[in-house]
Amino acid sequence: MAFTTTDWTVLIAAKNVLKSVFEAPKLLSGQKYGTMGISFIIIDSLEQYLTTLKKTEGPFEILLKQRLLTTFKYYFGESFISKEQYEASMV
Repeated sequence: MAFTTTDWTVLIAAKNVLKSVFEAPKLLSGQKYGTMGISFIIIDSLEQYLTTLKKTEGPFEILLKQRLLTTFKYYFGESFISKEQYEASMV
């Protein structure tokens, strides 16, 4: 079974978006350095990536970023993380 043009478009879009998202957990799982100090920067950068839409991104990339942003906001939004936890991550 051969992939259609649409299949390739979706696969390339997923690869582009997930490649960037994949980097965040790798950075947060450091074993030789403290990760709490950089967690705010990484989480903020990931949110910026998911909210920034580029002219070169196709509709599938935009849709995937929007869906990931919804999940991101659930896990890192006010309903999941207390104000104290948020402020502690900025130290």
